[in-house]
Amino acid sequence: MNLAIGIDIGGSSVKAALLRDGLIASTGTSDRYEHPSASTVSAAVQQAIAQLHGPATCPIGLCLPGLLTADRKSIERSINLPALQGVPLHSLLGVPPTVVTSDAVAAAADLQLGRGLGGRLFALALGTGVGAAVLDDGLPLRISGDGPGHFGQLDVSGGDPAAPVGPDGGRGSLEAYCGAAAWPTLINESSCAMQLRALAQAIRIAHAIYRPAHVAILGGTALRTAVLKEALRAAVTTSLTSMARPGCTLNWAEHAHHSAAGAARLALRA
Repeated sequence: MNLAIGIDIGGSSVKAALLRDGLIASTGTSDRYEHPSASTVSAAVQQAIAQLHGPATCPIGLCLPGLLTADRKSIERSINLPALQGVPLHSLLGVPPTVVTSDAVAAAADLQLGRGLGGRLFALALGTGVGAAVLDDGLPLRISGDGPGHFGQLDVSGGDPAAPVGPDGGRGSLEAYCGAAAWPTLINESSCAMQLRALAQAIRIAHAIYRPAHVAILGGTALRTAVLKEALRAAVTTSLTSMARPGCTLNWAEHAHHSAAGAARLALRA
């Protein structure tokens, strides 16, 4: 029996998943937090793991937002979790993790490996911030850290001088338009026209740069915005560059634990 635990340290809570023989056996979610200290995050990790009722020892995959140090033992920079910068990651778990990666890569791995989506996958992780991953049959394309560049900081403003400012101080970024705080309470095409335009522009750029066979919208915010799937598909594919790969699929998050489950999958593969 193959068992692994995945832990997803997010900007507002910690999620955990126990994987058994490739399937999610149980999940856990901590209480929500805001601007947490390292000790708060560590307590949230233990709270989420306790809900799994899993084995005492097994491979552990950890994912979290930010740029990892070269030795992958701490976070060099995290806009949404600054208190974790420089904190040894094993101190948050109590034991050294088997694998450490970004939340975007982990979520993409769960989708690609769990569904058997062959070829290249481009995934946007919409959560507190916006992250991205490009996987080639489960292996990440690495340009900066584990990601294909800082896609959340891509300028999608079209030169609008009144464009919103993202948490890193950049005006007009994808994160400024599509981070969790930017979405209205009521999600539909009319109330989210600005977010929809920004998201479509970013994906159209991804088609030209990465030429994926599959595109995925993942992360906690993706669950709220699934009603926009067909509108986004139309906005992306209308007069799309001929460099885009024909027949590219558009996939959406199915639950809130893709990153945790993906971290467990990667721990099993390590």
